[in-house]
Amino acid sequence: MATTTSGAKGYLVSEETNFLTTDSHLAVRKVLDQYSHVAFIQNDTDDVSLAFSATLLVRLNVETRSNPEMLASKTGELSTLLRNA
Repeated sequence: MATTTSGAKGYLVSEETNFLTTDSHLAVRKVLDQYSHVAFIQNDTDDVSLAFSATLLVRLNVETRSNPEMLASKTGELSTLLRNA
C-alpha cells in the first residue's frame, strides 16, 4: 500500500515518487492517454501540472479525498506506467 500523508482539506496523498525517463514528454502523454478518458474531472491547472525544462524527471503525487485503497491502486498503476515509459 502506498504511504499516505494528510494533505490539504483532508485529502489522502501519496508520497512523491520521481521517475527518471529518457523522454518526459512521452511519459506524461502516456499517463494522459491512459487516464483522461476515465477521469471524472480533468483539471490541468491542478491535477496535471506541466513545467517545461530540460529535465527528464517526472514527479508523481496522487491524492484522494478518503479512499486509501484507490490511492494505493492508482499510485501503483501510474508508477508502473511511468516505469515502463
